[in-house]
Amino acid sequence: MSIFNGKDGFAKAKNEYIEENSLKDLDDDILKSIKDMAVAEKLTGAYSTFTSNDTKALFHELLMIKQQNWIKIRQNQEMINQLRKLNSK
Repeated sequence: MSIFNGKDGFAKAKNEYIEENSLKDLDDDILKSIKDMAVAEKLTGAYSTFTSNDTKALFHELLMIKQQNWIKIRQNQEMINQLRKLNSK
């Protein structure tokens, strides 16, 4: 995502997002998608304050599902890496 006259004003946020979620060793195409998600999350203010307990509960449930997805993505990447090693022999 290139904004601000060709300069990406979200580069730091993208890298922090990847670091926070332990997603550094993924394939480039997957990282690109994750960086786009990081920007979308930043722009939507996903961590705003909520007044309703129901809304808070839903937000935390979605956060938990997102974290589970990051675990699955990392596990899938490890399997892909292992298969690549086997195929290169």
